[in-house]
Amino acid sequence: MLGCPIWWGIPPKITRTFAESYDWSVKTVAGFCTSGGSAIQQHGSAGADGGCGLAGGQAFFRHSLPRRHRRLAGGPAADAQAADQLQVSFNGHTYIATLADNAYAAAFTAFLAENGSSLTIQAHDYGGFEKVGGPPAILSQSDEPIDAAAGNLILYQSNNIVLYYSTNSWSFTRLGRLEGSLSALESDMGKGNVKITYSLDG
Repeated sequence: MLGCPIWWGIPPKITRTFAESYDWSVKTVAGFCTSGGSAIQQHGSAGADGGCGLAGGQAFFRHSLPRRHRRLAGGPAADAQAADQLQVSFNGHTYIATLADNAYAAAFTAFLAENGSSLTIQAHDYGGFEKVGGPPAILSQSDEPIDAAAGNLILYQSNNIVLYYSTNSWSFTRLGRLEGSLSALESDMGKGNVKITYSLDG
């Protein structure tokens, strides 16, 4: 068995060096990783040069482990509580977003925890139905067809956080959804560019 922690899909250099230098010709390897949200497929591709086939292994995500084990799985972000909600603030208004139950939402909260618990982005209008802006890091993604509606938070092209104020259908990665009444969402966001702050709730 070969295992390691990963951060943003990348195993430690010592693991990759070992995988690249070891003779795997007579070995069957079961790979695993602990993660704040990065996918096992990324772990496998990063170690594939060593011929050890880690892509077929098991990922253990921070948010799916008992709380006492999360320090092992999530690196620096594991000290923070496993968040299932975010505060989303703009133009003096604050909404609460419930996160999707997937590794990509977990990766986003891990990113926030590692960077002062919040992220402010300059978002712009696109298509008359969304505000979009990118974080300073690329998150892993797994797109699926989505009929997005007002209040949906999605990840687009791995490095754009999109907040919908109207409807659209496309292939995205789900991150979460704003709660409560959304009747004033579009007017609260205003026209044109807006600074949106995503922060860990509490």
